[in-house]
Amino acid sequence: MKRKEYFSLAITMLVLLLSMLSGYVLLALVYEGNPLLVGSIGLVVVLVSCFLVVYLYKMRKLVDEDKEDESKTEK
Repeated sequence: MKRKEYFSLAITMLVLLLSMLSGYVLLALVYEGNPLLVGSIGLVVVLVSCFLVVYLYKMRKLVDEDKEDESKTEK
């Protein structure tokens, strides 16, 4: 994966993360039912957000390793 592809993936995941969080906030403001349901949806949003952040961090390490490998083979 090239640096440009990683940057595009990071922006896409950031947009996904922000849309999930804003959707949850709107749900919490509008929904007047069971607060346990809203809390469980919030927990799912937090877990997915954490997974995305960890995934991006691991992808960043792979991009850095690929860059180092390319620089070693060029020399």
